[in-house]
Amino acid sequence: MTTLFQRTLLPRTLSCLHRGNLVNKSLWRRRFNTPASDSNNSSKTPLSMWQRYIAPKEMPQRGTFAWYREMALICAVFGITGSSTMMLVRPAVSDGLGIKGSMLEGPWSYRICTFIIISPVYATLLVFVGTIFGRHAYFRHFSVKIFSRFGIPPELMDKNYQVNKKHFRKW
Repeated sequence: MTTLFQRTLLPRTLSCLHRGNLVNKSLWRRRFNTPASDSNNSSKTPLSMWQRYIAPKEMPQRGTFAWYREMALICAVFGITGSSTMMLVRPAVSDGLGIKGSMLEGPWSYRICTFIIISPVYATLLVFVGTIFGRHAYFRHFSVKIFSRFGIPPELMDKNYQVNKKHFRKW
């Protein structure tokens, strides 16, 4: 009698180990159109420091220390962005538009204006803060997805959105 681990997880683990890192890196390069760093191919121009900084980073294997560190970094970026957005939008609606109130007791005009202003500000700040933390490609994908929910085609903002969409999955 075989266990669930032997039937499902063990073959997957062995196939991942068998493929090795070289296959995964080449797939990553093909998906995101990043040039390979081969010493034999001198016709390709090397990436600048800025291009390497904003290039997509490979997600570490799930359950490792590096994966937990990456998840903590992603949660920190989302937290910083959400707090910063509220600190920017509330005074803008109250002082800039002259609508006083709150989400619980305020008038409907305050609530509607707040929601309309929050989404684009949040998406923009998400890319900005994500770039500071070195995860530009990851948070740019989220930002494009936010704007696409307003009816803006994602291909207008990111020409490789459909190709990259397959890689950005929910963990």
